[in-house]
Order: sequence, then C-alpha cells, then structure tokens
Amino acid sequence: MGFVLCFFDYAHQIPVNTDQQEYLLVKNFNIVFEAIIDELIGDKNLPTELKEQADGKRVDHLYQHYGLIENQDADKNTYYIGDSKYYKMGSIVGKESVYKQYTYARNVIQWNLDLFQDEDKNEKIVDGTTHYKLRDDITEGYNIIPNFFISADLPMDLSYTTDKIECKDSTESKPLSSYQFKNRLFDRDTLLLSHYNVNFLYVVSLYARDNQYEQASWKMKVRDMFREKVQSKLKNEYDFYAMTEKQKDEGIAYIRTHFQEVLGKIYTPFENPNIFSLALDKNDKDANETLKTKLEQYFIVKECTLGDNPENIPDLKNVEKGISLPNEKVLVMRAKDQNQLEWINKNHFYNIPLQNFNTKFLSCRALVLVLGKESFLYYITQEKHEVKSKIDLQTMGYVNPHSENYFLLHLDETKQSQRVQVNEPLYKNDYMIIDSNKITLINVEGIV
Repeated sequence: MGFVLCFFDYAHQIPVNTDQQEYLLVKNFNIVFEAIIDELIGDKNLPTELKEQADGKRVDHLYQHYGLIENQDADKNTYYIGDSKYYKMGSIVGKESVYKQYTYARNVIQWNLDLFQDEDKNEKIVDGTTHYKLRDDITEGYNIIPNFFISADLPMDLSYTTDKIECKDSTESKPLSSYQFKNRLFDRDTLLLSHYNVNFLYVVSLYARDNQYEQASWKMKVRDMFREKVQSKLKNEYDFYAMTEKQKDEGIAYIRTHFQEVLGKIYTPFENPNIFSLALDKNDKDANETLKTKLEQYFIVKECTLGDNPENIPDLKNVEKGISLPNEKVLVMRAKDQNQLEWINKNHFYNIPLQNFNTKFLSCRALVLVLGKESFLYYITQEKHEVKSKIDLQTMGYVNPHSENYFLLHLDETKQSQRVQVNEPLYKNDYMIIDSNKITLINVEGIV
C-alpha cells in the first residue's frame, strides 16, 4: 500500500504523452492508467492518423495482431482497438463510451479503405508497418476488428504480483456487439466489443520495474488472451466453414449472381486466397441449411474451427494457392557466425536482441540469413514466437549471447532450409524487408 501512496503522492495534472519519470508525479488515476496500458500493450509504430483520427477523436490503444478467423501461420494481421478507464469500483461501461468505441472502429475502417482506394493491392507499407486490406473485393466482406475496454481493479489483498485479468462482458456467451443486419459477421457494420478488468497495482508495478523481458512477455500474453476470448465467444455464436470452388470460376459466378444471399457471410482471410471462410449464425439454422445446400453445388464446404488452418482439411489440402513465394515478403538479416547458424538449425529459432525487435518483422513469411558469401532461406511461422533471457539462451546451447533479452522468431521445422542468392543490396540498419521476387533460389539443399 505504501507503494501506491508514494505513486500518487503529488497532485500534478499532466498530459498523457509525458515521459516516464513524470508518471510518478500524477494523482489522476485515469491519466496514469491510460498511459501505462498504452505503453504495455499498444503499438508505437502505427501511423499517427490512426490514433489521432480525422474527426478529432483520439484512440487510447491501437495495435496489430493475428486476425480472429485465420490461423496464426497467416500474416494477415488486423487492428485491435482499445479504450482504458479507471472506472469507479463496480461501475459498468456507459453507452457514451460504447458508441465512441464503435466510432473509433469505423474511423479505422475508413482510413484503411482510403489507403487502398486507388491501388489494386491487398497490403501496403506505411511508416514501416504493413497494413492489410480489410475489404475483400470478391465477396465484399470485411475482416473483423476486435474492440475492447480495459479497466482497472484493486484486489482485496492489494497484491501486485499477478495481473488478475477478468472478462467483464455483459454475458459470458457473447461480447457486446453492434450490427445493421443479423447473420452477417463479415459486414462493415458488424462490430464486436469486449470488456476486461486488470489489477491496477500489477500494471503499475510492471511498468515501474522497466523490465523489457517481463513487459514484452505480458504484452504477448494479453494480446493472445484478448484474441482467444473473442474467438471463444464467436464459436458459441457462429458455425464456421472453409470452402473452395469445385470448378474454377463457377463458384465466383454464383457469388456474383446471388450476392444478396452471401453478403457478410463469406470472406477470404486465409493465406490461400482460393479458400473462403463461411460464418453462419447458429440462431438462423433453417436459412443456413438452405444456403449451405445451394453453396455445396458449386463449392466444397467443410467445417473449419475458428483459427484453424483450412489446408489441414484433407479435401482442401491441394487447393491451388494462386499465391507463390515471389509474392511474399522476406526478412534479410546477418548471421553472426557458424555457431549461430548451427544453433538456429537445431532449435528452429532466429534470435533477435529485444531492443532491435520490430513488429513489422512478423509480417514476413521467410527469413534469409547471410553468412559470408552464402545465404540461406527459412520459412517463418507465427505460432511459437517467444521472449527469452540471456540465461535461457545459454541453457539452450547458444554460444556467447551479448544482449540481456531476445525475441525468438520461430522457423518452420517441417520445411527444409534452402540456399538462395540475393540480388538486391542486403542491408539497411542491419536488416531489410524485400519482396521475395528479388531473390533467386539456387538449389534446395538443406544446411548441415
């Protein structure tokens, strides 16, 4: 309790964008809580106009993370939009806050639409961060944007050792939601909103300790948890399927002809653009069965649990991707020495000093490591990335780690590494993200 009294000893009022030292001179709980939460879970490298919106509204927290529909191997991140408040104990989120949150989401959607308005692309880099098109031009469906409130709570025992995150949604079966039409999950006007409580003393303590390893670990934990909570509730509300055309272009023709029937129900979130996601509200069973029967004349339709990779379903395994390696992004980095290369091949991780890690690395689907005159290509997954300390790496057999903490980029254990030649200048600030059509495969020999 003494820590809390010290923390709020002074009654200064300061802006949210103040520096770390001044946070400790604030008495306004709301300012402190908002600033600390943004530091602990938000992204700093997103374009300013996403948070400082054109209509004058300011978003408390915004970050990119794995989408809700696709599996974590996919690189198609979506936006998560948050609002933090130090609500009075027992208070609930008011209507004004809820409607403001929906407005934030609509502004983000509009910003994304404007970004791709005049370009026939599905992704674009702005200020060093990759942004993915929210609207699918074939189905005119929209990717889901999760919204959340995070409020502070004080545990009875005043403990600051655990975060005690608790879901506070209006019901446990579904989050708050806003929609124009029922049974249209992939609709621009269908917005989801969740509410969580977190131990205020824990986040203050975590922030004040300034331990990069602990903060990065908690950021990953919270982001994954928020995603999983919304996924769990969507699974209760919707049946999810993956589907692909039986005959090329016949299914697309059906979609165009029966557009009104499928609008908002189908979308293409997967790495393979020829596989569609179909989401059907469980409360509309008769209409759903009628639609499914019609779709099955032109599509292979299979149940696909939310977040699973549809290409693991036997009937969808060999669907032509339409997207090959040359359309991917590749992260080009230096390998320190042969010892590091051998460690990478054994452990299937590439270790990046935590202070050098950038979230845009996660948009890359492959890694090229350069050692001397040789270059080797690895495939990146997005399932098992970890933050490890110097001691952890030594335990894993890494020779001479120089940094205190590392971000471990997980490499696909099922795909053999490949020798490649890089035809472009390799480096900019020790790394470079390039289109992989600028690298040429020499052979597919594995590294020994």
